[in-house]
Amino acid sequence: MLHLIMKNLLKTHHPLKSILLIAILMFAASPSNGQQNKPSNSGYAPVNGIKVYFEVYGEGKPLVLLHGAFMTIDLNWGQ
Repeated sequence: MLHLIMKNLLKTHHPLKSILLIAILMFAASPSNGQQNKPSNSGYAPVNGIKVYFEVYGEGKPLVLLHGAFMTIDLNWGQ
């Protein structure tokens, strides 16, 4: 769906649409201003014979967030 919208924006010569396209591209390429806090604890935990990296933030009941393949904690959960 998004590729169709981008395709239509590229076909038009309306200045406002060009500015909108540039703004979308700049926003998508800008770095995240997500969580800037340092973890209270971090390290590697042994899980089924492998070492799994973890970071602890805040207090209270634990919430485990597992990121997808080829992602990092910052890329996936930074915001």
